[in-house]
Amino acid sequence: MKNRKLFLNFLIVLFSVIFFYFIINNSNSRQVEENVNIFNTVHYPNPQIWSLNRAPKFEDFKVEKIFDGQPAEVNIYSSPSAREFRGALRYAAKDGSNFAGHYTIASWGCGSSCQDGMIIDAVSGKVYDPFTEATSRGMDFRTDSYLVITDPFDDSFVEDIYRIPARYYIWKNNQFLQIYQEESP
Repeated sequence: MKNRKLFLNFLIVLFSVIFFYFIINNSNSRQVEENVNIFNTVHYPNPQIWSLNRAPKFEDFKVEKIFDGQPAEVNIYSSPSAREFRGALRYAAKDGSNFAGHYTIASWGCGSSCQDGMIIDAVSGKVYDPFTEATSRGMDFRTDSYLVITDPFDDSFVEDIYRIPARYYIWKNNQFLQIYQEESP
């Protein structure tokens, strides 16, 4: 009888926690959806602009509005890898957006000539892990553009990492789309 009563109390507490968790998350998600709607005004130029005679420029991929509010708390449960890097993500997110209007790129070292990272939505706190490969010399990006310039980590270039060709990506639908690659020097 005592074990049964203890088990029932456990179930009551468990269901209460689950109930309040869903109430809190649903109220926050409605607010996040309202905030995100102001950023649905990004215009992607015709792909021919960046694929013809020159490398893309940040100015080709301008963001119309930049979020300048208080950054949301990082949701380390929104990406499978986020918990492992929660310290670096929280540290990067506290300064607000640094990429594509309302995102923060957090990056860290993963060895000699190796950088990796994730992206945090400053409005919602959601973490994205779009980097399918580490970089050798890091990334170049801006708050007012959704263009990212990076270089893939490649062991064959260890002796001369400056020969690695730059790759150009745009951030679209919460993932990177490669749009251009320079020739290897």
